Amino acid sequence: LWLAALYSWQAWRHPTPWLFTDELELTQLSRAIADTGSAARRGEPHFFQTLYAYVLAPAWWLGPVESAYGAVKLIGVVVMTAVAFPVYVLARALVSRPAALFAAAASASTPALAYGPMILEEPLAYPYAALSFLLFFRALVRPSRASIALALLACAVAPLVRGQLAVLVGVLVLAASLFFLTGPRGRSWIAAWTWRDWLGAGVLASGALVLFSAVA
Repeated sequence: LWLAALYSWQAWRHPTPWLFTDELELTQLSRAIADTGSAARRGEPHFFQTLYAYVLAPAWWLGPVESAYGAVKLIGVVVMTAVAFPVYVLARALVSRPAALFAAAASASTPALAYGPMILEEPLAYPYAALSFLLFFRALVRPSRASIALALLACAVAPLVRGQLAVLVGVLVLAASLFFLTGPRGRSWIAAWTWRDWLGAGVLASGALVLFSAVA
């Protein structure tokens, strides 16, 4: 609450957009959605870019640009500061309550929170990534149909929040692989490897890294 209040004050002291090429584009998209229900840029239909444009769209119904812009900044601050909640829940599963509170507060105190009042994708992408990590953790530690489905859904929705979040698919695959290899079955399987198996695994891992780099 105190962090959100601080960032809201900073947003109030942030009088105009300054990262113009990005902020003005997302402004046009969200205002078009508010007016017509469809994204447009300079009056021309525009392809889907981010869910955050739809989150911001209702703010433009307030009428005066000054009031709407203030609401947009406040939405960004509240959404981005909410990163503390999934971080706390994830940390609490691993460490004591004071340490989890510290992790949550730290996650909402990073310099990246300067993006909060800006009309960019980051205010939604940052807490969404943290929420995805929490869902991945639960799918691995307490696997069930619901937890696995939520983790896969998080991967599917991630590129709609911000295109670069498509990397979360790789994060989930890597996490699941390491979780298996460090578990009882994985350790017993690796214990039977010969030097040829280790060499083959190294070659496959190197090839996977090269392929990932090329695709990314």
